[in-house]
Amino acid sequence: MLQRDYLLRMIEQAMRAVVRALRLVEERKPEEAQDAIDQAYSVLGFDREIIEVLAPGSAVTLIDVDKRVPARLLFLCEAELALAQGKRVRARRKAALAEHLHASLEAAGDGQTDVAQRLRALKARIAL
Repeated sequence: MLQRDYLLRMIEQAMRAVVRALRLVEERKPEEAQDAIDQAYSVLGFDREIIEVLAPGSAVTLIDVDKRVPARLLFLCEAELALAQGKRVRARRKAALAEHLHASLEAAGDGQTDVAQRLRALKARIAL
């Protein structure tokens, strides 16, 4: 029970950081957005270097099922930030990670239509 409470608090903290980062990206504050993204990585305990070098499908397998919802939004946020900074290759990679996570969540019954729509819109903007 205590372990589950800890996990839920951690996920809540990560979600707050990601939502803050998304808002900061929209407000065109990239440095502050990156700080919030870094905080989310730290809270979730992700090793960014490992996630960066693995293929998206392989990276997804390293992420605990309980952390996949905030991770999906984290990678979506990173893609949005990269695109705002003109880093299309990085944006494409982060969008692919978010898409793989979304597919794994959708298969488990947690597809969230709004996230799917945002992913499609992001991919269209990256392709321009």
